[in-house]
Amino acid sequence: MMLNVRSYTLSGEPVNIGIAVDTTINIVVNGKLYSTLQVSPRMLEELAIGYLYGEGVIDGLEDIEDIRIEKNNVYVNIKKPVRKVEVKQLTTECATLRTSRLKDKISQSKLRIGKDDVKGIVKHFIKHACTLEKGVAMHITAVYRRGPNLLVCASDVSRHASLDKVVGWLLKTSMNGEVCITTGRPSGDMVFKVAKACIPVLISLKKPLYTGYTTALDLGVTLISIVRKYGLTLITGSSRVLDRLREP
Repeated sequence: MMLNVRSYTLSGEPVNIGIAVDTTINIVVNGKLYSTLQVSPRMLEELAIGYLYGEGVIDGLEDIEDIRIEKNNVYVNIKKPVRKVEVKQLTTECATLRTSRLKDKISQSKLRIGKDDVKGIVKHFIKHACTLEKGVAMHITAVYRRGPNLLVCASDVSRHASLDKVVGWLLKTSMNGEVCITTGRPSGDMVFKVAKACIPVLISLKKPLYTGYTTALDLGVTLISIVRKYGLTLITGSSRVLDRLREP
């Protein structure tokens, strides 16, 4: 979502520029404020579902009794008591258990992807998905099946929120994705959320952060990034790629 603003160049020429719209959204769970996010004000139901799933508050859509949006508030009623769980605050034992479960999910994937599949998804993403917010400071995340077959695409001022939105959409529709692709720089929690959504391949248009790299290694996620001078580069999970991309 963007707002056209009348502006002027330094020489006095009038121009219209697109500015990304962000707003404060409160996620209220069982009548209590759970979190406040600074995001783009659309796909808010999907945002709340994906965010709460990534946080471990819900295990799936079946845990939600009802959800409604009123102004800047998303009210979610769930069937169990609220436990505020954040990955970065987990105890060592709990973190190890959750990591082990996600490893099992990813290792059970039979997906094998070829170099042409990767190139086709990246080309489609840049040509079609990224043009949705052309010229505006927005992050875009999409989920594909090989083809390329675009399942869902979401944009947001926050790269984390754009991912939460597509995960929420997948949960709402009971769809399964094979490849997630994002304009954002993958961090550890983003890789964690991709793995939790049972997506074994993550492609980013930028190199990952260190936590993104180590989390992908730990969980067995195939991480592919566009690296300056090298192009598409296979960073982790090479066994899932049939005909190798460039490996560091």
